[in-house]
Amino acid sequence: MHIEMSEVDYYVNESEQKKDAWYQPFCGVEVISPTRKEVVLRLCREVYYYENFPLWNHALTVYLFPYCRTLINQIVMLPIVGSGKHFDAKVLEHNGKDYLVVDLLNIADYTSSVKEMCYILHNLCHVHLLRYYMSHAYEKPIAYIPQLEYRFFCEGLIQYLSWNEDAAVYRLKEARYIHRKKDAFYTLNKAFEIKEKQFREQILVMLEKLDLWQRFTDVAGMFYCDYLYQTGGKRRLKEYVDAGFEGSVTTLMEAISQQSLTMVKK
Repeated sequence: MHIEMSEVDYYVNESEQKKDAWYQPFCGVEVISPTRKEVVLRLCREVYYYENFPLWNHALTVYLFPYCRTLINQIVMLPIVGSGKHFDAKVLEHNGKDYLVVDLLNIADYTSSVKEMCYILHNLCHVHLLRYYMSHAYEKPIAYIPQLEYRFFCEGLIQYLSWNEDAAVYRLKEARYIHRKKDAFYTLNKAFEIKEKQFREQILVMLEKLDLWQRFTDVAGMFYCDYLYQTGGKRRLKEYVDAGFEGSVTTLMEAISQQSLTMVKK
């Protein structure tokens, strides 16, 4: 994957190269302090690792999606600084090329811990790059139920593979996640029962705007991926991937009797 550093080079090295800034209409613009070069340089070092995507769950991701790297290598990584405070990362198209634009200072502003900054950077990059792949590998349906299944399947896998470095040591079965798991499964089941067209449309719009833990399709899909991997390893997860998103929630409903997948809300 090509990494274009010119948009931060002017800031950290006082380069004479002029900023392109074609992305500003999409990302906004903010005046930034000239004294934060150190943190930008630190995160730039993390960005260079993306010459060999994915960083996290590398073997598992390539096993599940053999053509993932080929497609994602077409994207240009573009670290920037000085976008609007609301912006952290997004895939944008410019002059026939796709760019993953990442504002390093806005990511740094999420926390005072450098370790956590690096985690947030890698989580965001993996999510956006895998979402880019999924959007090309699977055509998003129009109807309500298929859209829920699409999100459950695609976003569930995206969030799972982007959760941390190695799925083999994930701790998603810990007590602190139990209520989130149950809430997600319960709400997903209720969403499938809704018949009113207006409510269905509102749900689909809402899912595009909510934070992760409120996106019940994505969260339920992530926990289901963890269930498959922890109980059957990469082969069981591969069988799930190969089956595709159509009927994926039906498969979940059949497994719902398992204690780890209970939808009973306390």
